[in-house]
Amino acid sequence: NDISDIYSGDRLDRAMTEINGIIDRYRVEFCVLNTAKTLPIAEALRKVLPTLCLVRESSTEHVELSVFPSGPRKAAQMYLETGQVGFVAETTRSLWAKAHKLRSTKVIPNGIRTERFASAMRMAKDRARRQLGLPVDVPVLLCMGSTNRRKNQMELVRAFIDADIDTDGQAHLFIVGAARNECTVGLTRMVDELPEAVRTRIHVVPATNETGVYFRAADVHCFP
Repeated sequence: NDISDIYSGDRLDRAMTEINGIIDRYRVEFCVLNTAKTLPIAEALRKVLPTLCLVRESSTEHVELSVFPSGPRKAAQMYLETGQVGFVAETTRSLWAKAHKLRSTKVIPNGIRTERFASAMRMAKDRARRQLGLPVDVPVLLCMGSTNRRKNQMELVRAFIDADIDTDGQAHLFIVGAARNECTVGLTRMVDELPEAVRTRIHVVPATNETGVYFRAADVHCFP
């Protein structure tokens, strides 16, 4: 599940109890954690079983570990200095190596199982539009990815509003990947305060496994 607020309150303790239960139940032998957000969790898990944490972020707040409160930040630092760290690109590894004394690293490039998108690729664009409740002849813009300050979805909404003034007011914008965090709260509030004619054409959608239909329906992918 989304871990945007896992380091607040007792959420981490409860999550670790659940994770350890899963490890015991399924006799897990090796654990791979995805993204720098999980570095403190990796530090806890490696005391139980072999663990690899994959780091893909390059933003300053991640490299400096300022995304974590003090306790989890110390755990993340400990893991970086003593644990097994994977990176998705050599440039990312070099960036983190300048800021931390990394002990053991490996570059494992990103990959995509293209068969996941096979059914969507066979789908006609008009059908994908109808599945999303859209007219078949309007411009559709898509931003895919978890909502956060680094990915800048609010700036995209501002750009959409500015562009909408100079067009016929028919375009739709889908922001897919709304996480449970302050960024989504601010983004939703921003959209809710817009005039109805614009607001009803900006769609903030929670994270979904059915991403193919959105890509198939869209004319433009926006990556702010």
